[in-house]
Amino acid sequence: MGKIMLTNILTIGNNPFTLAIYEQQLRNAGYVNIVLITEKHTCLQYLDTKPCVILIEVEILALNGAELLQSIKLKSPDTYIVLISSKSNLSKAEELLDFGVFDIIVKGQYMATCMVEVLENIRLMKLLMQKIPGETPVYIPKFL
Repeated sequence: MGKIMLTNILTIGNNPFTLAIYEQQLRNAGYVNIVLITEKHTCLQYLDTKPCVILIEVEILALNGAELLQSIKLKSPDTYIVLISSKSNLSKAEELLDFGVFDIIVKGQYMATCMVEVLENIRLMKLLMQKIPGETPVYIPKFL
């Protein structure tokens, strides 16, 4: 049970320039296999690649964000969803926590640091899940 690396990180947002900044921050932190998506319906097509993490800007979830999050969790239940929100949209992001969101990153001066911390928390969570055995059968010897 070695070190778990997070691969296949989907980043979804409206602005390609902002997505490119997120990608560079992730690459600077050592993450690879990052896919940038500007259309929310395209996200569902990429779920077949079994992404570890999906970073979604709250602005792209304006109309039917809950439906998209439910679709993601239904199709890929092991994927961790992290919302990226401005301070003005924080209440909307908090409403979406009930739909399987792991964490919220608030845009600002320390966003890159927060992004790396959240991804490290996900990596540690996956490592713990690997170490804790799931439904393992218990052998009870019969004594005659």
